[in-house]
Amino acid sequence: MPLALAFPEHRTFHAEVALPSVWPADKRSKTISDPAVFFQRQVTVSGRTLVVDAEYRTFADSIPAERVKGYLEQLDEATRTAAYALAWP
Repeated sequence: MPLALAFPEHRTFHAEVALPSVWPADKRSKTISDPAVFFQRQVTVSGRTLVVDAEYRTFADSIPAERVKGYLEQLDEATRTAAYALAWP
């Protein structure tokens, strides 16, 4: 049985955080894409600024039954990727 998706769906997230002190430079990007969905997250830390951008987009109204398992694995990976943690020493 196919899995229904909200379509069209396009969500973006942008956050800029002023850190209390200089943090080591870091730049990370993760993209998950297939014919039905696209997810991308970028994190940049420079000096005292943390910037997080994320985007989610659907290109179809459903996932065919034979691809549901793979889609759910991608969704789980995107959920884990969306988080970013900072820990002060």
